[in-house]
Amino acid sequence: MAAPRQFEHYRHAPELFEVRRSWPRTLAAALLALGLAAAAVALVVLWDPVVDLLEPPGSARYRSPELAVLGGILLSLLLGALAVRSARSGSNRIVHRPTGLPVRRRFEARLALPESAAEPLRAAIERGDARRWSPLPPRAADGLVVLEVRAVRGGDPAWAAISVGPSDRPRPLPLVELHGPAARALARVGRPGGRRYAERHG
Repeated sequence: MAAPRQFEHYRHAPELFEVRRSWPRTLAAALLALGLAAAAVALVVLWDPVVDLLEPPGSARYRSPELAVLGGILLSLLLGALAVRSARSGSNRIVHRPTGLPVRRRFEARLALPESAAEPLRAAIERGDARRWSPLPPRAADGLVVLEVRAVRGGDPAWAAISVGPSDRPRPLPLVELHGPAARALARVGRPGGRRYAERHG
């Protein structure tokens, strides 16, 4: 489940982070939206030929080919709307100002923890000893603690962003920044071998 209010933690540190639009992603989403819109228009214009194609003479392949075509049109419009939304707001990325490197998401989960456990988890991560917080608690769809880990290429530095509470009323805790082996251990959380790495280098 996505962390609430994307980039919320990073907007509070403009001296370290900048949210930039990724033009390749924006262009790809826009082209996808145009293609899906064209597909919907084509299905409308070619309604009769497509219906005939779905139900050749003597065939019972579809009981209602009209519904199949209508479903294709509605699906194209829905996916096109999602692509437009992605082009408008989902094509941004975080850049680490001091290095100019993109800050990529490495891990994201809603954890099976009570709200009272969020501060101790943050404190454990901030100490830089991965053995204090690894392994993480299991995921839970109704969990009240969201952990998102981001890092630059190579995993150093890395950041832990923790939000507490329901998704419609999240409370972000102060961002944790780590460097060196502690950062690389954090960046590997959730990856195969991540726990063993944390045990060796935490």
